[in-house]
Amino acid sequence: MKMTDLYQTLSDKIKQVDLDKIYKGFKSYPFALYDAKTIYLENETIPWNEAFIGNTAITYEGKTMAIWDLRYQIEDTDIFASKLIHEMFHVHQLKNSESRFPNELKGLDYKYDELGMSLKILETICLQKSIQKNEKEEFNRFLAYRRHRESLYPENLDYESKIEVVEGTARYVELLALKQFDQKKYSDELERILSGLSIHPDYIPVRIASYNIGACILIACDKYGIPMENQIFGNNTTYSEKLLKNIKPEEPIFSPNAIDLSFVEEYNRRIEANIAKILEAKCQKTIGEQITGLDPMNTYKIGICLYCKNFIRIRKEERDLFIFGESVVEQLPCSVIVYQKETP
Repeated sequence: MKMTDLYQTLSDKIKQVDLDKIYKGFKSYPFALYDAKTIYLENETIPWNEAFIGNTAITYEGKTMAIWDLRYQIEDTDIFASKLIHEMFHVHQLKNSESRFPNELKGLDYKYDELGMSLKILETICLQKSIQKNEKEEFNRFLAYRRHRESLYPENLDYESKIEVVEGTARYVELLALKQFDQKKYSDELERILSGLSIHPDYIPVRIASYNIGACILIACDKYGIPMENQIFGNNTTYSEKLLKNIKPEEPIFSPNAIDLSFVEEYNRRIEANIAKILEAKCQKTIGEQITGLDPMNTYKIGICLYCKNFIRIRKEERDLFIFGESVVEQLPCSVIVYQKETP
């Protein structure tokens, strides 16, 4: 299919969805598809430029739009359209001054220790059961376990709960759009999400799992008639904070060997090895004042060093500089140093 035809097919599908029914006030917004050379807009194509990175929402030439990288093109146009609706919801958040975006630099300091990961896994098992087995007491237990974990890891919960609002709500909207297209595809995708939450190594980095956990929290609230404000904008309260407000904490009782946590140590070993591989090679260095942007899905931290798989953006001499490709970033008190292997 020609890209212009694909664009029109997706546009027509999105128009079929009652977005306001999914989320009060939500509507369709402009979107763009792009590849390494071309950006496809509603009525024109233009050459690619650095504003178009990732699958997200951006403001380009005064217009806020959803964008999608065609390297991740999806053959099923129902699913593809639902993914674009996810990104359109981010446009909706920006248009409505959403303020609960997580601090991604602070998120790199998330504590991945064995106790914290055990508690997170145990609470998420309860959330899974509450949806799969229609057991409201499991949702109550999920909240009680989370309340306990919050008392031990408040900064972890702050980061997670903001992702659950910003990305989890977009994932929830995406799922309900897919449900309007095809009930079976929705059921299959929800089951895939719930099954995926049992793959515990995928909890690192936690950002990825939080998309789906946030969506599942909202689905459980729908299931059990727990009112959540449909209009989330204009305050700083996350879903987690609202739900936990009057919940008594409960400490899970579990055997230390009940959960395989070898992935926590393996994660640290892998990132340390990736950092060492670059720093031990012949490198070119770029020095800047501070980090101004990163790919939170593919940036990892050990000590004062970041391992960046795709790109990093730094402030250098009063302008933003993108550095693409694999790199290590050393964070110093007043500067950052980016190391990249020299090309032969």
